[in-house]
Amino acid sequence: MRTASLLAFVAITLCAATAVAQSKWEVISRDSGVVVSKKDHPSLELPIIRGVSTLDEDFYDVLAVLRDTEHFADWMHNCKEARLLEAKDEFDLIVYNRVSTPWPLEDRDTVVRTRIKVDHAKKFVVIRFVNVTSRLQGEINGVTRMPSLEGFYKIEKIGPGKTRVTYQAQADPGGLIPNWLVERDSRDIPKHTIASLRKRVRATRGSYKAFLKRWSPELGGQGF
Repeated sequence: MRTASLLAFVAITLCAATAVAQSKWEVISRDSGVVVSKKDHPSLELPIIRGVSTLDEDFYDVLAVLRDTEHFADWMHNCKEARLLEAKDEFDLIVYNRVSTPWPLEDRDTVVRTRIKVDHAKKFVVIRFVNVTSRLQGEINGVTRMPSLEGFYKIEKIGPGKTRVTYQAQADPGGLIPNWLVERDSRDIPKHTIASLRKRVRATRGSYKAFLKRWSPELGGQGF
């Protein structure tokens, strides 16, 4: 038994130690158009996980789905519930997430602060999240509050109708988790997260007209 990451909506190591920076990414799967890698952390039991894929989708269509917190449970891997608790501004959000786990394990949940960084010159957006303590959502009986979670989505506009998506995560869900679940999640979480994102973007194309009108330059928006 060991601790493992159970979130699909997860995961970033923003302040990695020198030893972490020097360690190499190990590719562990190539499936569904997603390259999944892991990197060991010298002071943590769990590796950092990462998934990278190029989507044949418009940059702003992808961003609209990632910004739609209230519908995360419609596509994020194992996401049972997602709610926006507070919007400090357009780029600073407090979000509650609950993740379903196989019986007899308890569901996991967390409150994260999400910050959105825009790089106009290089045409990319990074959506970073990290767990926080918040009075906006207390702990729930029968649900394990995750001790730690941090991660990011990075989306890059690499051409007309083409967007590169990177999902990276490092988490401690708390409690004891079977080894088979640890290994499965390390491989499957990034793959399912990005593959489901691709499907969601296609299924909701045309549904975010207000968002696109505000942000997409092609529709008169201010752009990023």
